[in-house]
Amino acid sequence: MVLGVHLLLVQKKGMSVPVAVENEAREKGTVVRSMPFVPNFALRDLFGWLVALAILAALAALWPWELLPKADPFGVPAANIRPEWFFLWMFQSLKKIPRRSSASRESSSGSSVSGSSDSSGSSCPS
Repeated sequence: MVLGVHLLLVQKKGMSVPVAVENEAREKGTVVRSMPFVPNFALRDLFGWLVALAILAALAALWPWELLPKADPFGVPAANIRPEWFFLWMFQSLKKIPRRSSASRESSSGSSVSGSSDSSGSSCPS
């Protein structure tokens, strides 16, 4: 609410100038230049934020920061791997779906699966 009142007053009264500049203008008899908030100051501020965001996006795209080593999609997962709490419902729902046996997979693909140690054909945790 305070921010809204502040913005309303800035729009009505304009941006303030330093007291020294105001006194100097009064001594010379000139009028102090003021800038209305909308559209001049708001557009200038918006332009500055967009330039800063564009620079930040360019830096992130050109030189990305690696947080952790990249995952190996073909690697064996750890034995004690568990999903985060917000994905538990999804992993529990996988238990409700019947698994396909390796015999039905062989008949549908037309070739036998060799070298597979997992007879269920699923790499989901139980």
